[in-house]
Order: sequence, then structure tokens, then C-alpha cells
Amino acid sequence: MNFFTTKNNNNNIKEHLSYCGYTIENTESGNMLCDKGYGPGMLVMCHENEITLFGRYKLNQIAKNNLSDLLDYVNELNNSALLITTLVNKKDGYIEFRALYQGDYNKKSFSQFIKYWENDVIYNIDNHPNTDYFLGKETINNSIAA
Repeated sequence: MNFFTTKNNNNNIKEHLSYCGYTIENTESGNMLCDKGYGPGMLVMCHENEITLFGRYKLNQIAKNNLSDLLDYVNELNNSALLITTLVNKKDGYIEFRALYQGDYNKKSFSQFIKYWENDVIYNIDNHPNTDYFLGKETINNSIAA
């Protein structure tokens, strides 16, 4: 008996994200690229027993040359996060965000999940005093969909 049907709820998830103001583009691999016009673009990957959200911003040259300070910034973002894990992809030059939704799709709990995602990747980052220093104004719109 399978109580977990997240993958079977792709249409519900897509409809939910659209209702939240995201434009959605399906990828060849069955994932969804979502954009709200602000904040990072979001890649949504639905699996049999979980949903993974992924977003990223490009690092500027200051961040790439000051790894120690950048890691302090990332640690501060992680400490203030409600949901996401933030990490540095040094090889590709991005700061990346991930979140995992586990459990069957439920409108109320998925709404809370998206609310926490947006709080972490939009408001916490925008309001952090070092965001402009490491990401720069010009890279704020350079996210996953770019």
C-alpha cells in the first residue's frame, strides 16, 4: 500500500505554484522551472516520495575572491533560514538554495512550505547587509532561469 503520492500530484503542485504567482515552464526531464519576477528562479523536481526546490544566484568577483567571508555570509543565511539549506558552488560560481518537501501533497502544508521558501530566498537574502557585497545588484536577477 502506497500512502505517498507526491509524484502523482504534479498537476496540483503546478496549479498551486501558478496560483502563488509563478510562471511555470516544464522541462524535458519532467521538472518545472518557475519564476515569480523577483527572487531566484526555482527548479521544482517531483519524485515519488519528495519534492525538491532548487534556486541559485551567480556570485560576483568579490565573493569569488573572498571565500572565507563568503562562507560566513552563507552560514548566517543558514542560521536565519526557516527551511532552506544554502551552499556555495565554487566550481560554477553560484550560491545555491535547496529545500525538501516530504509527505503527500497537502494544500495547507505545501502553502506553508512555499511561504518559508520565499521568506528564506527572497526576504532574508534581500535584507542581509552583505547580499549586495557578495551578489551585487546586477546579479540578483541572474538566477536559475537565466
